[in-house]
Amino acid sequence: MVRGPTSPALLVPEVFFPYLDGRDAINCSLVPGRRFTKHCYICESSGGCALECSQPKCDLGFHVSPCAPSPRQ
Repeated sequence: MVRGPTSPALLVPEVFFPYLDGRDAINCSLVPGRRFTKHCYICESSGGCALECSQPKCDLGFHVSPCAPSPRQ
């Protein structure tokens, strides 16, 4: 179990909350491992949990929550 943002966790089908009385912990044990290495086409990061596009033959992945913009240097 991990602690993490609640709103994105609500949108990932395999994530669930183990305690009925709160959302302090998130159980990600049923999320396929490939989602944690999938490349996000928006922020170009492979960190976090990216979902796959639902269209047939589309291989794009994206994060559930809006990606934070990279800091400008």
